Amino acid sequence: MRSHSVRHGYLVGPGGGRLHYLDHCSDHDGTSSTGSTDGTGGTGGPRETLVCLHGVTDSAWVWHDVAAALTGRCRVIALDLRGHGDSQWSAAHEYGTAEHAADLAALLGHLGGGPFHLAGSSWGALIALSHAAALPEQVRSLTLVDIEPSSGRSETDVPPRPASFVRHSAVAAWERAYAPHAPALLTELIAAQSVRPGPRGLLYRKHNPYFLSRWPFRSDDHWAELDAVTCPALVVQAGKTSVRPSVTRRMAARLRHGAHTEIPESNHTVPTDAPDALAGALRAFLA
Repeated sequence: MRSHSVRHGYLVGPGGGRLHYLDHCSDHDGTSSTGSTDGTGGTGGPRETLVCLHGVTDSAWVWHDVAAALTGRCRVIALDLRGHGDSQWSAAHEYGTAEHAADLAALLGHLGGGPFHLAGSSWGALIALSHAAALPEQVRSLTLVDIEPSSGRSETDVPPRPASFVRHSAVAAWERAYAPHAPALLTELIAAQSVRPGPRGLLYRKHNPYFLSRWPFRSDDHWAELDAVTCPALVVQAGKTSVRPSVTRRMAARLRHGAHTEIPESNHTVPTDAPDALAGALRAFLA
């Protein structure tokens, strides 16, 4: 499998850890490329920028197909949250939503320009919401994908998932079960990018094992932040998920310039399970 054109960028976050992001290029040539980025994305001038944030135990790569569909519309940046992907882990387990939001603010400062379009899936949506509420002047639009502002579950109420795999085919099989409607090539790409070789010849998940037992955002309450968002905002509801439509509609109604849309054939991992539908919703929203 091969990705479309993408460049890798790095910065040091406010906690001193290295952060990694993907800069999806508009000059598609069907191959992957690497290198540093500047404020224009290397494409000849500044454009509107969409910054995408993934959910817990995922990585920036889950946005690959959505980004590929949108790069003609805007520059698309996808961040590896701290403790995930190729971003550094926190030795002190500083993984609260506030810490991630501080990393996002550092990334936006690093990119320059703005204001920015923000899109977040699951935990990434709560991080984007926190930033939009705290610094509304930096946010042109906000997209919140399949999340509720608060949860009745404990931080330690985490579904079981493997920490390692014997071979790549086992990773790909797990990803297919996790996002059963995802395009086959996207599943293979995420399977390749979500693990790294390690001891005993196994493939290990590229996230801190901390997230196998604790999801800090489960203790959050972000309802009041919805009132502070001043930009246009889109709330996306997946059709096959435990996230309740009654709650996401209430979110959209509470936002000052809120809209609501549903992607009925997707599970919770919308960027991978239904990338074309999500890209279409974003394209219409950003028009």
